[in-house]
Amino acid sequence: MQFLPFAGVGKTAFDIWVRDERLRLLSTLGSLFMDISDSPLLRSKAHADLKRAAVLLLEANPLDHCVRQQLSSGLGAKTIPATPHTVVMIQRDT
Repeated sequence: MQFLPFAGVGKTAFDIWVRDERLRLLSTLGSLFMDISDSPLLRSKAHADLKRAAVLLLEANPLDHCVRQQLSSGLGAKTIPATPHTVVMIQRDT
């Protein structure tokens, strides 16, 4: 299923629901990352989980600049290219 971009969303109740769910998911991912940042072992596992989640979000709509910006600023993503086969590199805290 192709998600709709944020621009122009709001034409139907489903469009609004998709937008809200995507924002909720991004917020949850960011909170998860912050909650476990004190433990190196959990932080390492979280990076892998967040990377998979980011790839899924971007593969659903690789040109969604809003999702790309949220991931870059909120999850510490280093590089998020706009390609169908998105590769997300997460910075490791040292």
